[in-house]
Amino acid sequence: ATALEGLTQAWLAIIGTLRIKFAQAITLGSSIGNALHKYLSPLIIKTVGHLVPKDYKRWLPVVLQYGFRYIGISLAFYIVRIVSAVFMGMKGAELFIVGTTNYLVRHSYLSGDYIDTGSWMVSAAFTALALFGAYWQISSNFSLPFPLNILLLPLSILERVLLFAVGSQGLTTSPTAADGGVQG
Repeated sequence: ATALEGLTQAWLAIIGTLRIKFAQAITLGSSIGNALHKYLSPLIIKTVGHLVPKDYKRWLPVVLQYGFRYIGISLAFYIVRIVSAVFMGMKGAELFIVGTTNYLVRHSYLSGDYIDTGSWMVSAAFTALALFGAYWQISSNFSLPFPLNILLLPLSILERVLLFAVGSQGLTTSPTAADGGVQG
């Protein structure tokens, strides 16, 4: 029972943290979209406004506003993925270097005082591994190659469940005017 409580608390903490990050990305993207709308929509309306049928002309600013917000939010999420890839490349490099160093010292291949985090060798290895990790994630479009996608399928499923939990209010709730939801 205690383990289940701990897992539930961890799950809720993860969901809460990810929802905050999700909200930050949406806010950044909406701000980017609003700035694009402010400066580009008047030009677009002047340039192509005469091509839009008269009945639809009043909808052009609204369509442009939501279109630019979509572009801004998409850009913000892509930027977040790039920043996360760089951070994960750095974290992976750190874990690899610390693990390899501990292994080599434990098996007496290196002395403990030989490895210093400020040395040029450790710094060069960290930088190379971090850049390689970030490049690998970005160039593979954040997907796993063949053997790993099968082996890590349970984690991929868990990732999708987390995305659903963060991006939705759940299956049983619906937004109301009282809690700020939009009535449709």
